[in-house]
Amino acid sequence: MGIKQKKVEKIKAGSEGQKLNCDQYPAFSFRYLTSNSTFNFDYFSTSQTIEKEKALAELSKRITEITCNTWLYWGSKGKKIGHETMQYSNLNFTCNSLPKDFTKDQKVYIFQFNNHLHRIIGVKLGYCPMFYVIGFDFNFNAYDHV
Repeated sequence: MGIKQKKVEKIKAGSEGQKLNCDQYPAFSFRYLTSNSTFNFDYFSTSQTIEKEKALAELSKRITEITCNTWLYWGSKGKKIGHETMQYSNLNFTCNSLPKDFTKDQKVYIFQFNNHLHRIIGVKLGYCPMFYVIGFDFNFNAYDHV
C-alpha cells in the first residue's frame, strides 16, 4: 500500500494554459533575473547609494501595490498604471536562464515604477499568478520606448 501522489500537469511556457490576465493576484519571483548589470540593481555604482536606495524603496512600494490587485485589474489599466506587453525579442538584453521552451516571440510584461522613471520587466510561465522578474530598465535602454 503506497501513498497516492497527485498528478501535476506541467504547462508549457506560452501555452493555452498560460492565461494572460487571470483573476488571481500576482506573485513575484526573481529566479530568472538577468546577470547583465545594466538591467539589475548592479546598475547603480557604489557612488549612487542614495539613488539605489530610493529605487529599491519605490520598487518595494510598487510590488506591494501590484500584489494587492488581480492580473485582470492590471490588464484593464493603461501602461502608466497597469502593464504593457511586448515580445521578448524586442528587449535589448537576454536572460539565459529562462526555460528552453520559452521563445523570443512570447510576451514580456512591463510595469512602471518610481514616477514612471523605471520599469520592472518580467514573464509569466505556466501558472497564472507568478510573475518572474527578468530585469529592470533604469535608463530607458532595455527596449525602444516609442
